[in-house]
Amino acid sequence: MTGSLALNLCGIACGRIDLCYEAGFGGPWDVAGGAVIVEEAGGVLFDPSGKDFDITSSSTSSCVKPFTKGCFY
Repeated sequence: MTGSLALNLCGIACGRIDLCYEAGFGGPWDVAGGAVIVEEAGGVLFDPSGKDFDITSSSTSSCVKPFTKGCFY
């Protein structure tokens, strides 16, 4: 983990990181670009309960390659 949510999300997208969990990021601007990159690379973003991640209503994000999402629960 790098200390930068955007960079961690890029790590998910390129396969360098298998799982990323961030609690209390600053706002949508901290996750928007990285979220697009992860999704375009085939990754998924979701909230801690397993529901689809909502950039406007949550301050917690988790993202993984789809095959590792099951390990989260």
